[in-house]
Amino acid sequence: QILKALLTILTSQHVEVHEASLLNSVRTCYNIYLASRNMINQTTAKATLNQILSAIFVKMENKSLEEELASPQKDENPEREENMAIIGSILDDVITEVATTSEKDFNFKGSTESLAISDDTNDANVPKFNNIYQKDAFLIFRSLCKLSMKALPDGPPDPKSHELRSKTLSLQLLLSVVQNAGPVFQSNEMFISAVKQYLCVTLSKNAVSNVNEVFELSLDIFQHLLKKFKTHLKSQIEIFFKEIFLNILETSSSSFQHKWLVIQALTRICDDSQSVVDIYVNYDCDLSSANIFE
Repeated sequence: QILKALLTILTSQHVEVHEASLLNSVRTCYNIYLASRNMINQTTAKATLNQILSAIFVKMENKSLEEELASPQKDENPEREENMAIIGSILDDVITEVATTSEKDFNFKGSTESLAISDDTNDANVPKFNNIYQKDAFLIFRSLCKLSMKALPDGPPDPKSHELRSKTLSLQLLLSVVQNAGPVFQSNEMFISAVKQYLCVTLSKNAVSNVNEVFELSLDIFQHLLKKFKTHLKSQIEIFFKEIFLNILETSSSSFQHKWLVIQALTRICDDSQSVVDIYVNYDCDLSSANIFE
């Protein structure tokens, strides 16, 4: 009943849940999956999480596109645009001259302090959100990446352990997000930065895992990144190929299962002829990059 209620609220078109409240709701579903011993509850919690995440990212895509369409369109007449630019430049010069003259007679201390305060809150490390829906999607995505980074306990992996089930679930949810990434997620600088800063880091850690399921999920995520984000991840893709894919195939200590999974992944990548051409052009033809194709 809790899962049903949360799903109804978070997918409703009439109820707005954002930021901390949204994270707490998703965390509740996540914890129900981990804490419950009942297989039906686990399956329901996992399905609920997938539906909630899908709703969050679809809503973010739709709202962002609506705002983009509603914003003023750029004038298609180049002559008119040039004339407006000249007029704007003249007006700027006049305003600047007036402001300089007036500054001798008036004290602008109050305005200067307000600007100083706003500059302090404008931290370069804080992502710029166009709307609250983008912020929600970013917070969820970052939380999943951080959950998937958590280290597993020493010793043989226990499929029933809390840590391994958490890591597997977070990677499965991340795979779903990347698989269904829309145009805003693929092009917005905030999300591209999040992919580089969080997702690529967790992949570099989990792609060397001894647990086959974790390793396989990491390979699947990478393949979708290669398909949808390759224009933004040139150096990250090179490192992944060179340090993980090729290293696993060349190292005698790598297990047969890992090598077989890598070969299968490479086969799927090479099925797309454009991907093969892109790898050759962007790496082998670049003197500063490794010869991945070769």
